[in-house]
Amino acid sequence: MYPRELAKETGYSTVLVNVGTIQSKGFEFVATGTPIATKNFEWSIMGNITFERGKVKKLAGGIPLFVGNKWYVEEGGKIGNFYGWKNLGVYQWNESNAYDENWKKLTLVLENGQPKIENGKAVYTSNGQPYTGNVLSKSAPDGKLKGGDAEWEEVKADGVIDDEDRQILGNATPDFYLGVTNNFRYKNIALSFTFNGSFGGEVYNSLLQTQNNPSNTGAGSPDMVYNSWRKPGDIAKYPYYIEKNNRGNLKTNQNSLYVEDASFFRLSSARLSYQLNEKWSKTVGLRRITTYVYGSNLLTWTNYRGYDPEFSTNNPLTPGDDVGKYPRRREFGLGINVNF
Repeated sequence: MYPRELAKETGYSTVLVNVGTIQSKGFEFVATGTPIATKNFEWSIMGNITFERGKVKKLAGGIPLFVGNKWYVEEGGKIGNFYGWKNLGVYQWNESNAYDENWKKLTLVLENGQPKIENGKAVYTSNGQPYTGNVLSKSAPDGKLKGGDAEWEEVKADGVIDDEDRQILGNATPDFYLGVTNNFRYKNIALSFTFNGSFGGEVYNSLLQTQNNPSNTGAGSPDMVYNSWRKPGDIAKYPYYIEKNNRGNLKTNQNSLYVEDASFFRLSSARLSYQLNEKWSKTVGLRRITTYVYGSNLLTWTNYRGYDPEFSTNNPLTPGDDVGKYPRRREFGLGINVNF
């Protein structure tokens, strides 16, 4: 069930409807083995790899849905598609917003570190050749884009960055998951550890975007402070934050700049144990004594900038939105098992 908007004339805002049918398919391979097994030493290993694909089979009325301001749901599409504008960077100069008549970007010619001006006009090249045709510029609904503004990819080549330029930005479902567990035993010493990971999925880093919204947090994250446009000519990752969201610079919830690779590989657990010699155990009236130390969530390898790339969601239509969920904790411990 999903709330669908109603016409305001009805007096209600939404109504719950059966949104449609989704299908999830996949397969898993599991392999186990004992490469070494001797009296004093044994090594066993188990590994698995899982592939899963979700698909939207049918929607009510066949009408696509824009869910939660981030996800696009359409018949035949994947579950977890992020939707919005593709960020291409930041215009260095006012003159950098320049395109030919086919909306292909022109290269601004610089002279002594400044835009070259001839007869009152900036000089450009196209494919390495001097360009003498008409120079077009892109605009947002509230004005022409200028130096320090975000640059966006157009889907509909009309020179206006609007809703028709939104596109699929990525998908939250990993291409595959894997896990590997090793168990070693040497005489009375045992060591086991498990790795797990997922690869190919993406996360929308809503926490970072909230931090980078100047109206919410002042200057923004350290990444934004050091990589924002400040003056003409700057090569920047983020637009001029003093302008805030003028000319659609932020595109909150729909900015490809915050769609990040969530692939990770993790040492999720390890345990080292030692079983005392049974003769020693019996001297104190016990059958077996085993001491051990363990740890969980020990190491994670990932390029994701958030706290943790692995988290769950309650709604299958809106996966992969990181609003700053508390990361899984790292644990260490020790203990003793006693058998009477």
